[in-house]
Amino acid sequence: KNGPAVEIAKEAFRRAGYAIRVQFAPWARNMQQGESAKCAVFGIWRNPARDLLFDYSQPILTQKLGLFGLRGAPAPAPQAQALKFLTIGLERDSYVSPALNDKGLHFELANGNLANLSKLAKRHVDLAYGEKGAGQYLIRTTPDALSNVEWKTELENKYTYLALLKTYPQKETLLSAFNQGLASMKADGSYQKILATAGLDGAP
Repeated sequence: KNGPAVEIAKEAFRRAGYAIRVQFAPWARNMQQGESAKCAVFGIWRNPARDLLFDYSQPILTQKLGLFGLRGAPAPAPQAQALKFLTIGLERDSYVSPALNDKGLHFELANGNLANLSKLAKRHVDLAYGEKGAGQYLIRTTPDALSNVEWKTELENKYTYLALLKTYPQKETLLSAFNQGLASMKADGSYQKILATAGLDGAP
């Protein structure tokens, strides 16, 4: 069903009487389309620059950012000082939590989340930075390659939202409809069921 976030979005809008078309594209293109009022942007994080352009729904999911390590190894401390002698795998062009903004840390870049975790599984890096839900999904669906990888240390939480450009036609109506549908799903337990089926604990 294209993931729990998309499933939630479709159902929330359906309950409000709307059918949506989901388009997957590189993030830069998604943002360009959203900033041109050609679409809503789903799964976006808020920051001061985006707040000048967009209005948002109620929070949809909580994404947990942190470190994966080898199964059975001690969980690393989140302080940068404790990580200085380790190599951390990092997906190219990804957001990095402030906890890792230390010039003394050593990162090795990978072209994608799976490649990043695969480097960890092969012991080419000591830890891998990423989002918990996405990483655990890859661990479940590629068990042969990632059987020795597990989630270790949480560094930061980010809420995800549905965003519409402030000048988007019917913006208020659409955001209100989505929020009502989302509230209805939480009230009858279907929202929690979707998260549980996906193995997530990311309810805001």
